[in-house]
Amino acid sequence: MAQRFHSRHFNGTFAALACALLMVACGGGGGDDRHDGNGNTGPGNPPRPVVKVFGDSLMDSGTFGFKVTVQNSGPARPFQVFPEVVASSMGASAPCPFFNFALTTFLYNPLCNNFAVASGRINTRGDVNAVVDTSTPLNILNQISIGSGFVQASDVVIIDGGANDIADLVGSYFGATTPDGITSLTSKLSTVLPASTVASLVGSNPNPISLNAASTAYIQAVAQQLVQAINDKILARGVRKVVVVNAVDITTTPLFAGVMSAASAGPGSLQRAAAQLVVQGWTTAFNNALAAGLATSRVQIVDLNTQFTRFVTSSPTQYGLTNTSTPACPKVNGGLDKVGLPSLSQPATVLACNVANMSAHIPVGETSPNWWQNYAFADDFHPTPALHGLIGNAIVQQLQRVGWL
Repeated sequence: MAQRFHSRHFNGTFAALACALLMVACGGGGGDDRHDGNGNTGPGNPPRPVVKVFGDSLMDSGTFGFKVTVQNSGPARPFQVFPEVVASSMGASAPCPFFNFALTTFLYNPLCNNFAVASGRINTRGDVNAVVDTSTPLNILNQISIGSGFVQASDVVIIDGGANDIADLVGSYFGATTPDGITSLTSKLSTVLPASTVASLVGSNPNPISLNAASTAYIQAVAQQLVQAINDKILARGVRKVVVVNAVDITTTPLFAGVMSAASAGPGSLQRAAAQLVVQGWTTAFNNALAAGLATSRVQIVDLNTQFTRFVTSSPTQYGLTNTSTPACPKVNGGLDKVGLPSLSQPATVLACNVANMSAHIPVGETSPNWWQNYAFADDFHPTPALHGLIGNAIVQQLQRVGWL
């Protein structure tokens, strides 16, 4: 595959501009939803659940001043991402962003309980020469380390991670078609695995099979890093209700389809199918390692991978989704990714992807001003409010079945 998979990193220019244009006030949920660290609403009132969140853009409540989905008409009433749907069902306050990006740095708001940050991944090192940064909240392990000091045994903790790590691996693996590409991939794998292990798995004659074996071992080790952080920083604090959301199949996203279409000048659908199987294998390996390392009654593993596939691929119309391949956000100059799809990592798309603008510009083939409400993807990679709602409700149903709600 000639083209490397698009990274989900937010660059500094975007973050600063997005922050300046769209930053909204952050509090403990606003109005009567304010609570202290124990979830008490006032003297004599019974405690309410407190939900604390760690993860990536699927979970982020607005670190950069907006949520990575369709924007509501009024910034004071943004659409919910799925952890907020779960919190609402529990009667908990909305988990506002703990980290707030301010031009060049992240500020802390200790009144807020959502530590997730858009573009978060478990391993933020691109190669073995990269500095290990134990402070940036773009690293989910750092989020957990920082947030663990605020976690209490009575909290409900929701954690996700892995999809961006798999996306990074896609770029490295499918770029390993030259000696330099192979060196780049093995350097990436060696940020988590011992270099000797990588060398042994890759072998003296690197080929797609040996590189895939090494990549699979790498993504399993990444999952084990998340497992260790959850065990050491969350469960060790006595938390009795931890919800861990596994990694989704990113091959179902418009971005993956766009990358494969751009790369498939020759074998076409055969090449895409083979690539899809490789990525799905990594996803399964990651999720299996996650489940194996967190086999305790205090952890509920949410199989979002299966749910996501059901919503987007298997039976979308059953869930009210009529379009699962086209991003709902409009295409605007300066707002597209490398394959020409709208991306919410670009300020121009964030500004254009709002209810008023989208309802006023009905695309060809649609008739209702609310057409976007039936789309699965907001941009090339992220869910619409409709898909967030489906994910949140699926988690709520699982928690109800085990008596956590």
